[in-house]
Amino acid sequence: MLALSHPRFGSAFRVFGVVIAGMVLAGCGINTIPTLQEKAKAAWSDVLNQYQRRADLIPISWRR
Repeated sequence: MLALSHPRFGSAFRVFGVVIAGMVLAGCGINTIPTLQEKAKAAWSDVLNQYQRRADLIPISWRR
């Protein structure tokens, strides 16, 4: 009982709790960045496809 009431143990438990909470919260979003990057690449690919379709509609004789 005396050991647990010592101020050092209370602060050690708080630090340990903060470290564990930080690790849990950091692990929650581990896959969101690659997922968002793939979504952005897919959206940009759609834009490039639209540009190509528009360019294909213009006859070659009109292109410079």
